[in-house]
Amino acid sequence: MATVDALLAALHDRTGELMTQPTSPEAAMLGWHRLAQGTIRILATIGPPPDVMPILQKMLRDMVRRDAPVDSAMTAIGYTLGVLADTLNSHPDTVNHADHASRGQLRSCVLGALHQVAMVTLTAMHTDPDSRDRRLVRDLADATEAASYVPWRALHEPLGGLSLGPFPGSLDEAVDRWADNATDILNSRTRITSYAFQRTAATIARICHAAAIAFADPLAERHVDGPGEAAMVRAFQAWQIAADWPPEVRLGGRTTELRHRSRELDEAFAAQHLVQAETPLQQDAMFTALVQAEKIAAQHQSALIRVVADGGLWISVQALGPAYQTRHPGASRAHWVPDPGTAYGATLIDRGERASRELRAAVDHVEQREVVTRSPGQAHSPTPCETVAPAEHSLQRTSTTVASRARNMGR
Repeated sequence: MATVDALLAALHDRTGELMTQPTSPEAAMLGWHRLAQGTIRILATIGPPPDVMPILQKMLRDMVRRDAPVDSAMTAIGYTLGVLADTLNSHPDTVNHADHASRGQLRSCVLGALHQVAMVTLTAMHTDPDSRDRRLVRDLADATEAASYVPWRALHEPLGGLSLGPFPGSLDEAVDRWADNATDILNSRTRITSYAFQRTAATIARICHAAAIAFADPLAERHVDGPGEAAMVRAFQAWQIAADWPPEVRLGGRTTELRHRSRELDEAFAAQHLVQAETPLQQDAMFTALVQAEKIAAQHQSALIRVVADGGLWISVQALGPAYQTRHPGASRAHWVPDPGTAYGATLIDRGERASRELRAAVDHVEQREVVTRSPGQAHSPTPCETVAPAEHSLQRTSTTVASRARNMGR
């Protein structure tokens, strides 16, 4: 896993990338909700400047969440801040005892990046100078300007070398191994298969189901309210649907390693004997799994859009109907052909987009609960989640095509 120094370097690079890209007024405010959430979690760990935190909290309250495209620099910045927050919160003792210079440098790096993003937004929104959202961003730019003059440099040890590391045999380890392999395959143009898309979506559904159970305990530290629990259930159901490809669509190849990593994760969930994650540390492990699932969901959707745009799907000739066979006399009903422009690809993308939205909403409910309940400096580290019940979920809808769709899953 990346160290704090590596994450800060990535944050610096992604911010520089954003500054070089043209930004339209319509896209200027996209992604700010995620940036505010991640920054609040970081500042709560290392000590927030008194004038910055109220602005970020007001952004969360007043701004309508509008996410940036999954492959944009803004989204990459948001995810980097989120991983950095996870890393710092997993080492509370080290962070609390770090020297003043390192904590100050870390704070300046984060606030300096936030200032640069704010300036990009302000420049792009010059046509609407009096909007409420622009005023919030302007206030943030003013409050973080001093930090932007601090040059970036590596932190002193041990703070700069901290990283997220899973405990051997833990749910953390199983999730990380699955996420690493899923990332490699989803980003590959030669290894991606229909099984990879379906199995990844099914695994995300499994994580949503387990999270809904883990956070349902009213006495738990991360307990979510009724709407939060309902959001996780909706995410679970939406990802079940995203995993359910029609049998007349396929994308050939085999992804044996992903099959193994997914089974390991299933076994990690199935090995849990109690329904509820009782301790704050166990709940942190489940939350980490949910955040990982959100990141893989974004890559899943990006890869699916790419495959459909490239015409990578294969369609059964039988499903194309007699009209296609009339125009292509040599095509047998048993053959498969590249997608000639059917609606299958758009349907799969729509399902993925809906599932991603539902998952983001579910994660937001848990993150907002954390922002509200934790005071600056409070943190605890994630450990193996050993009390989450296995999710009883179905990868396919009950229908007369269950058997054929199950066969398609294994291709």
